[in-house]
Amino acid sequence: MQNRYHQLIIITTIILLLINGIGYTAPARTSTSMTSGFFSIQEIDDVWWFIDPEGEKFFSSGISFVDPSQFCYDPITEWANTTLDQLHDLRFNTINGGATDYFPDIPHIYKFKLKQLAGENGWAHRRIPDVFDPIWQQHARQIINETANKYRNDSTLIGYQTDNEMKWGPDILDTDTLLEVFFQAKPSTAGKQQVVQFLREQYAEDVTAFNHAWNMCISSFDDLYNLTTLGRIGWLVLSGPAKSDIDIFSRLVAYTYFNFTSTALKQADPHHLNLGVRFFFQGVPFEVLEECGRHVDVISMNYYRMNIQTFDPAVKIMQTIFRCVSSANWMYDYYNITKKPLLISEYSFDEKIDVFPLITNPALSNRGLVLSTIHGYSQEQRAEYFEWYATNCLLRPYMVGHVWFTYRDKLNVVNYGIVNIWDEPYEILCNKMKQINTLANIMHNNADAYQPPDKETQPLLTNTYIPSSLYNTSVLIKNYQLHKNIETNHQDIPRIPDHILITGQNSIPINHNGSTRYVGGSGPGNYTQIQDAINDSKNGDSIYVYTGTYNETLYIPTSLQLIGENCSSTIISGLFIDDILDHSVITIVSDDVLISGFTITSHGGYYLDFYQRTTSGIDLFKVNNCSINGNIFHQLGNWGIRARLVTNFSCTDNSFSVMLNKLGCGIMLDSSAHITLANNSISEVTVACIWLARSNHISISHNNLASCLYSGIMLDRTTSVSITNNNIEKNIHTGMIIQNTHDTAITKNNFLTTNTHNNNNSVASMIHPYYRYILAYDTSDTIFHNNYWGRPRLLPKLILIKKTLNDIRLPGFNIDPTPAFTPFNI
Repeated sequence: MQNRYHQLIIITTIILLLINGIGYTAPARTSTSMTSGFFSIQEIDDVWWFIDPEGEKFFSSGISFVDPSQFCYDPITEWANTTLDQLHDLRFNTINGGATDYFPDIPHIYKFKLKQLAGENGWAHRRIPDVFDPIWQQHARQIINETANKYRNDSTLIGYQTDNEMKWGPDILDTDTLLEVFFQAKPSTAGKQQVVQFLREQYAEDVTAFNHAWNMCISSFDDLYNLTTLGRIGWLVLSGPAKSDIDIFSRLVAYTYFNFTSTALKQADPHHLNLGVRFFFQGVPFEVLEECGRHVDVISMNYYRMNIQTFDPAVKIMQTIFRCVSSANWMYDYYNITKKPLLISEYSFDEKIDVFPLITNPALSNRGLVLSTIHGYSQEQRAEYFEWYATNCLLRPYMVGHVWFTYRDKLNVVNYGIVNIWDEPYEILCNKMKQINTLANIMHNNADAYQPPDKETQPLLTNTYIPSSLYNTSVLIKNYQLHKNIETNHQDIPRIPDHILITGQNSIPINHNGSTRYVGGSGPGNYTQIQDAINDSKNGDSIYVYTGTYNETLYIPTSLQLIGENCSSTIISGLFIDDILDHSVITIVSDDVLISGFTITSHGGYYLDFYQRTTSGIDLFKVNNCSINGNIFHQLGNWGIRARLVTNFSCTDNSFSVMLNKLGCGIMLDSSAHITLANNSISEVTVACIWLARSNHISISHNNLASCLYSGIMLDRTTSVSITNNNIEKNIHTGMIIQNTHDTAITKNNFLTTNTHNNNNSVASMIHPYYRYILAYDTSDTIFHNNYWGRPRLLPKLILIKKTLNDIRLPGFNIDPTPAFTPFNI
């Protein structure tokens, strides 16, 4: 059976071509009855859109820097015609930068470079201009007016971006805050005078208070004009008056810049949108984002992370030290802070080279080239990345577009554009772009398939959740009435017995308040695909699956019971959908679902590449009263089971092994409540056997948690957790990590480090030299009682607890007053 995602793409593409002809058409559009003659922005049914001059919904699928090749085409009109045909064929509907005058029918975005009026040029010189300087404002206004005279009546112009990747705070190049940037300027500059005046007013001319706050010893505020260094390093100021000074001055700079540029744009050109400043993702303080949101129509940002979901230590440091937007849920956070829709103004997936491409090789300086060995990503990988990234944008209701950087390779950066330096297209990448761009409006219309939770309950890991409905396309197919109903006849097939033996010890009750459907086996009316049986089921139905291997991914929108004949031989091997990075073998979006008696694995195995596939076994989202019992989870990507915003969930008698990708966990629960995890065996995973975040009322008992590369159990911001009678053994770094937890009882568990595994390839053979049984941070009301701590103990076991006070970690302790003398038989 062909992949359903491929079917949807092929069918929808054919429909669009038949409706619109084989020439260029923008993705399917829907009229809003708004015809302003220019582009605008509007939220329709909780989904944000650009609205084009004719009043149609418009999701911007963009390409940047479409410039002529230096090797081809004379005259240039030949290049323009060929390139126009290419852009039309690939369904790109926006150009951001380049020779846009040659493409009058394609909407475009104009980018100012106002920071360069102050002599700031190039990516490594991103200092913000002196926004307080009247001369800079005068020159900037002149440039805005001259540009507006050209584009004021241009109906194909979407809007303006006023700058690119300016420095708004500490980032990966330096740690200076905006207050320090302006303080370092010469005494004669408007910016230096402004920052000194600001500090005078903040401390009401009280030099003593200023000296105390900033660790200085000046005798007068006038002394500040001749200084360039403050007594504290801004990014290390975590609290107190100096931190307040930094935040307020950052807001003042942002207000001055955005108020000036937005006013100047509105006066010069009231018709077109203000698309912001193309933020560089890392290092934008919250105060700057808030002020930007008050003045612009759309937030533009350049985000080149190789994997949006990746845990990146560098990003974590940025988030913690510099206090900018978290790497988790960053798209939603930008929207939540600014209250404005988002446009990704640059992203791409290019080659890896040994020499940073901006460095000229001295031996070739006369040619201006870099001599390096290129380790290129395959075109399949680049196509995979585009699909994954673009889909994440399309399924976010607060996104309005994305722009691929760039159209053409450069001499020293190859495998980077969508065509090489001779204008030859990368066909695999281009084909994927055409598929996704053709479906852009259809997919964005379905953006409400994922509504992000409130900020307080956002998933810890998941800022790239792609609903499996996109890939197991029953939902979208039903929307277009392309779903095929399968007629079956089950009258000669015996009913499922009331109890089915699953593990040899536990029987799972089957509640027959609906019909039963059968998959596999030899019955005359049996289904051959599990998803087909699911699609035909109603609430309360049961599906019995006979022994066999089923190469498919499942989407369950109905309350049902899915039962396998034998958990060792009834195998659901999830397909890789064109190697999509983040998907699940089974996705559950309905209450009252039971799954039991299967081996759940990924077709083709798992991948250890840090940026490769992140297949989950079962994904549950916003559901109640579900049970996963008596299954085997093996060779998956990140998670065996991932559950977010679920309640009354039971996970018992399952086996999990080999989840060794970057976020590999046996069970990951986020923002969930009333959970039972019992009698599970979890081994050989990366981060944690069990990971709980922002959850409460959890029971974890009689589980065997072993051979994890990091920790057996991780608790983060949890409440009312009972952890009892678990075997936590041979986890390489730490037995258990708990932080910001409350009302937790940890009793009668075995904490073991003894490595009895002789297989050198096993993760259990690498016990960390600094292994700890417990790492605890900021816990309260936590009880340790009668646990076995690696060896016989007669005295109480001391447990160190690190506590945070005013952003400083202080030592504390807890105790297990009656540690067990021998291990428990679990």
